[in-house]
Amino acid sequence: MLLDDSEIAERIEWSVPKRYRSCRFSTFDAYTKTLIQKIAAIEKLIAGRRGVFLFGAPGVGKTHLAVSAIAEYIRMGATYQFIGATDYVHTVQAAFGNPKEIVRELGGQQRRCD
Repeated sequence: MLLDDSEIAERIEWSVPKRYRSCRFSTFDAYTKTLIQKIAAIEKLIAGRRGVFLFGAPGVGKTHLAVSAIAEYIRMGATYQFIGATDYVHTVQAAFGNPKEIVRELGGQQRRCD
């Protein structure tokens, strides 16, 4: 079941910080050939229902791309989770040495898109 844009926007509204809710691949400024290629690779992973991990310096567009990816996962009806890097690091640090605790905490925060 593919969802339309209004349903995606509604689901993003309750899970993503306000300033990022309108981020989509189509609105990302891919100003170099390399960025265009990287976005195509991300879209291919998403189409194959694969996970995506983004990293890079501050201000390069990771959050914009993450929300864009979430929108596409939502369109496909997938389960997703939006978590900032700081929160993720704190969760991992708090559970260091206890992998089951990491899974339990993150699993409890996931959202199901039905």
